[in-house]
Amino acid sequence: MQRIVNPPRPSLLNRIGRSAWAVEEFWCRHVAQRELYRRLDELRVVVQANLPPDRRAFEEARRGLQRIRDAVAAKQEKPD
Repeated sequence: MQRIVNPPRPSLLNRIGRSAWAVEEFWCRHVAQRELYRRLDELRVVVQANLPPDRRAFEEARRGLQRIRDAVAAKQEKPD
């Protein structure tokens, strides 16, 4: 439980990889494969609308935990 709440600090290689992945994702989404991503986004909306309520709650909780982890990691990288 402690590792989930306080994950280890990402290494420099992990941060570089994350940045490279974000740039590649941006390029693919907005330039190279625009129509594919548009269709995938439409399908994602349909799937989310058809999820049973208990599964939808699980997905929302998972996304909420990921936002918390991201916020903690950002705060650790940039102390006040």
